Amino acid sequence: MKKHITTYRDRFVDSARLFLGMLMLIIACASPLLIPVISTLKIGSGSKALLSGSMIFGVPELATLAAVMLLGKDRLLVIKNWVVEKVLKLKPQRKSTKLGYYSGLALMMIVGPIMNIALFYLPFLSPAWVESRQVIGAICDVTFIVALFMAGEQLWGKLEAIFSFDTSLNLSGLLADDLGDSDRC
Repeated sequence: MKKHITTYRDRFVDSARLFLGMLMLIIACASPLLIPVISTLKIGSGSKALLSGSMIFGVPELATLAAVMLLGKDRLLVIKNWVVEKVLKLKPQRKSTKLGYYSGLALMMIVGPIMNIALFYLPFLSPAWVESRQVIGAICDVTFIVALFMAGEQLWGKLEAIFSFDTSLNLSGLLADDLGDSDRC
């Protein structure tokens, strides 16, 4: 049985593949974020559309393929596990109060869809918004994310249940509560 002897060249190639693979993953994730920059360039609208479209469909896919080839299955699993672990730490671990829960829901309903629809699809409501709608849109998006955390663990649990196939809805307690409330009236 031969022993695998690592040389400086092998280690350099391995480090270069790791660096380039991570760079390709970052490019794949960040390329759609360049669309606002492309929209401000002083080029023709056809060129803007082509560049913006390639930042959504094309660059991320090719960069992901390059990252998969450079990193390999084992490294990708390590990276995926690390990312999942970090994202799960962001999930709120506390129970929310009713005020926090309903305040978060109200903020999400107002700031999320209503403000974004008003900003981007109904600009005639306030022409002054058109000039600064990207900044206002970013503020609305940040407020929406903050509202998710204000609503607390209860909302996160409900969102997880929506996307989980194995989750079932138990209505027996809900129906008993509704019947109890109707008896009081």
